Amino acid sequence: DKEFEQQIKLTFDACDIDKSGFISRGEAHQVFSLFGMDLEPEDIDAVFDEYDTDHSNTISYAEYKRLVWHHRHLYSGPGVNT
Repeated sequence: DKEFEQQIKLTFDACDIDKSGFISRGEAHQVFSLFGMDLEPEDIDAVFDEYDTDHSNTISYAEYKRLVWHHRHLYSGPGVNT
């Protein structure tokens, strides 16, 4: 759905704090902290181990879309079909 795709892009851009086009481990930690989730480095590592499929040590937009799609059941906004 186009609306859900736009939401994914907006959240990716918000997480990409340095606007590099990728989400680094540091940025991921900052974003999780913003939501009150004080994750241990091992938790961030687990996310990157699963979703950083090209092993670049960053999450690309394509990898982020895969992560969001995998967890779409947590999203309650318009435009997502579960």
